[in-house]
Amino acid sequence: MDKYTLLLKFYKATKIPVQLLYEDKQPHDFGTDFFHPNLAAGIFNSVLDGDQDACYTVSPEHILCGYIKIKETPEVLIAGPVMASKCTPEKAQKILSSMNQPANRADELLSWLDALPDCTVRQFGDILNFLNCILNDGIGNDAVYIPYPSGNILISSPDSGPSFIEHLDDTLEKQLLSCIEYGNIGKLQEILTEINVPNSKVPLFAHDAVRSYKNFLIHAAGIVSRAALRGGLDSDTTYALVGRYMRQIETYDRYSDMSPVFNQMLMDFTRRTAKCRSIPSNSPIVTKINKVIQAHLYEKLTPTDISNQLQMNCSYLCRYFKQNTGMTITEYINKVKITECMRLLESTELPISQIYTQLGFSSQSYMQKVFKKIAGVTPLEYRNNLKH
Repeated sequence: MDKYTLLLKFYKATKIPVQLLYEDKQPHDFGTDFFHPNLAAGIFNSVLDGDQDACYTVSPEHILCGYIKIKETPEVLIAGPVMASKCTPEKAQKILSSMNQPANRADELLSWLDALPDCTVRQFGDILNFLNCILNDGIGNDAVYIPYPSGNILISSPDSGPSFIEHLDDTLEKQLLSCIEYGNIGKLQEILTEINVPNSKVPLFAHDAVRSYKNFLIHAAGIVSRAALRGGLDSDTTYALVGRYMRQIETYDRYSDMSPVFNQMLMDFTRRTAKCRSIPSNSPIVTKINKVIQAHLYEKLTPTDISNQLQMNCSYLCRYFKQNTGMTITEYINKVKITECMRLLESTELPISQIYTQLGFSSQSYMQKVFKKIAGVTPLEYRNNLKH
């Protein structure tokens, strides 16, 4: 059976639109001609990573689509769109806006999307893997999940409904994501403790509370993973990890089973970025020094303080650290504190005078001097650059 007949039969059986592209030639469409422009092709061109053999994504409006490269040919199969949850008029307007289409096409778009099958993220990934296996004669890896480049995940639900946690504001969300990016485990634990709420306070984003919370977690996974990428976590680990969480999320049938996942996911990514940012040394002594610095980040800290904590000779400790890391303990303390200063400048509106006090610097002028030496600009210049 040739691939065109196979894809036609696939579409008739599943009602999932597919499109086979071949360089500049006219594509072979199966179910994609009911609404133009092609929604899945637009997402493919702007979001999905062409370096992967097979991958997929989910948009903030819960549109699922993906692609498969056909081995030893220039052909690419685009699968989708399908919806992970029912498309609302509000979602339809957002989709049309992203496609530069007039708002009066909302009913047309809704009619088409409502006719498509419902599909969870996990099911869609499995379908892509099946197609990849059939089209490439069993050769090829499983499809990779690619996070969608979208904005806020915590303030609004995917349906732009009520807040997930009513008192959570933009600043708090920035702090959460900056903790992940900078690997600040202690601060993340503190924030998660502050925003922890009973299950009864989690509102319905959609008609089904379980499906709604799954959608929230899946959307959160994409945003959190990008913070980890910015923090230095390699892309292979990041994509594998977010894919694992998405598959895990889809297995749950009860909210009570899913409620710990959000905190677990944030802590998991944060620990991994923290490891990426830690000193590259296998020495237990260096590790102990690093732990003391992290634990006393918001205090005035000297090599003598650290040696007292570890009950070791200060001169020996300083020599040992320099030999194993190439920097002095004081230089490393300053580096860690300035990294935290950058995080605070990015994620809070704290005045610089308050930041230097919190981080235990002897004076604002000394912090500015150290900051400029490490970052190349003053703290004020760094904060102002963030606005441009």
